[in-house]
Amino acid sequence: MKDFALSWRFTDPIYNDLPEKDLASIVPIIPEQSANLWYRVVSKQSHIHLSDLGNYKYQVYIDTENEESGRKLLGKKILFDDDDDIIFFWSPKCSVITKWHTVKKYWTDFFYPDDDNTVFIGPCMLISYSEEQFFIYTNETDIQSIVLAI
Repeated sequence: MKDFALSWRFTDPIYNDLPEKDLASIVPIIPEQSANLWYRVVSKQSHIHLSDLGNYKYQVYIDTENEESGRKLLGKKILFDDDDDIIFFWSPKCSVITKWHTVKKYWTDFFYPDDDNTVFIGPCMLISYSEEQFFIYTNETDIQSIVLAI
């Protein structure tokens, strides 16, 4: 984690210093491997716009000022199981594999209010985040086979 470009989101006390157990559940993906996954699963472009992903199934607004209500909203609107693997991208070359319960627990460290290129993939869904809104798309990617190949 120490060589990961965004490790400060999870290890710097100014932002959040996660307990070792939780930190260990966030596994950075090598930049080249991350880019290959991005181009294969998300987009052929390095920077996406919502229109590049097609028609979203539904949209969810989240209040980044209220951490607990945001956590509940994520659990209610994004129907992953807590132990589902998630591939989380901040950009094509910056991504991690983690569990859905980790994303929910520390969602304000994964998503910043002004982020506009954040995408994550779980079972049957690709979700983009842009300025306090989640856009949920169906996705047939076999996330488990990708995680096992990394």
